Amino acid sequence: RAALESLAVHAGHEGWIIAGYTPKKLDGEENCHSCGESHEKGDVLYRPVFEKGSSPKALPQMPSENWLDCPDCAEKQIYN
Repeated sequence: RAALESLAVHAGHEGWIIAGYTPKKLDGEENCHSCGESHEKGDVLYRPVFEKGSSPKALPQMPSENWLDCPDCAEKQIYN
């Protein structure tokens, strides 16, 4: 992770953006990171895949917390 962040700094990009999502079937109850809605075991939420890039929504560093988005929030992130 540190190596990726160091490489990104030297590449001159603005920050970390969501490049896509990978599905994650829940082993227990989880909340959507973006809207906070609760989801039960067996539901599928989406883990963001980050890459360096330029965007008004770019994050200054890769998040360290567990980040899972519901299908609606993931779709909004991709198409907005």
